[in-house]
Amino acid sequence: MNVASLVFTWGSPILGGYLSQSIEGFHETYMVITIIQGISIPLLVILAPETTFDRTKTLPAVSSPKSMFKSFLGSLNPINYQARFSASEALLPIRALLAPTTILTFLTTFPLVATSFALAHSLSLLFSSMPTFLFPSRLGYLFVLPAAISLGLYSFMAIISRLHLATRCSLATIAPGIIIGTSGLLAFSLYTVGELAPGMLETGDVEFALDTRGETLSLRVVSALFGMLLAGATVLLFSSSSNLASLSTTSSPNNLLPLETAHKTLLDIFIGIFITCMPRWIQMSMEEPGMNVEIAMMMMGLKDTSVGISVVELTVGTFAAVILWTSRKNVSRFDRRVLGLAGNNSDAREFGSRKTDSSFFDV
Repeated sequence: MNVASLVFTWGSPILGGYLSQSIEGFHETYMVITIIQGISIPLLVILAPETTFDRTKTLPAVSSPKSMFKSFLGSLNPINYQARFSASEALLPIRALLAPTTILTFLTTFPLVATSFALAHSLSLLFSSMPTFLFPSRLGYLFVLPAAISLGLYSFMAIISRLHLATRCSLATIAPGIIIGTSGLLAFSLYTVGELAPGMLETGDVEFALDTRGETLSLRVVSALFGMLLAGATVLLFSSSSNLASLSTTSSPNNLLPLETAHKTLLDIFIGIFITCMPRWIQMSMEEPGMNVEIAMMMMGLKDTSVGISVVELTVGTFAAVILWTSRKNVSRFDRRVLGLAGNNSDAREFGSRKTDSSFFDV
């Protein structure tokens, strides 16, 4: 599922940019989306645990995937199931948003992850004006290398984690993710600013803007540097999901399952905020009209924003990662207190019985 999410997230601009340049224009893009939805919606209705799958039933142990699939089909209901939750269980997702592990993991991941999404939505702002003047198809091709890097890196890390070739892989990979991601962000912004910022020639008290921008700009370099940023964000996403998933296999199984959903919720909120605010951060405010002034201010905004986000990731993200690494047991103890599960094993077992790991997608 994570691989499919990466494919549709970073592969869609490649196909969308190509289709939008066809004779039918953007209508072709909507046609492809309609076809995909026509396939995905029936699959969600039939196979997703949030629809007709009864989570109170557990699948028996089977020997083959075919038998497991048949057992899963036998547990489906023609109508949505109904389950009654106690007040403590109903508040569990809200409490999970305040759990220390959720907050610390969020602080570690959100700067680079949200920035990668925001910059992806702002590439047209940076490269659609002169002198680059990239059409949607060429903007889409900028995602080829980042998509390949993210897919390859996530698959490699998943294999390493499955084979147990690295101890505490989920937390040990946070530091490389931060280093790779911040390096890619700074390199991307500095290279773009260096190539697109207008050159200035001073003659006495008069400054003349030289329109020599973009002559040596390499789109392959831009794609590689953005891919480097995305690689760091992918590593952090893998680390966070693996760390949160590993909590359910500790001495208190299934107690901390809501933390994954809480972390994703916070991450989605801030991704939306960054996507909305990134164009304003980049463009800044301009008092003087003119194309050269606009480009110069945009490049200055890109540089300042990238440096600021990198500082936040290196300081706040590293601090949160160190706490998770050095005080994992104490943090988990506070998690159970915040969730109201400490010393309440009956509620924990009851909540754990509703977990969704018997979904066909998870299998």
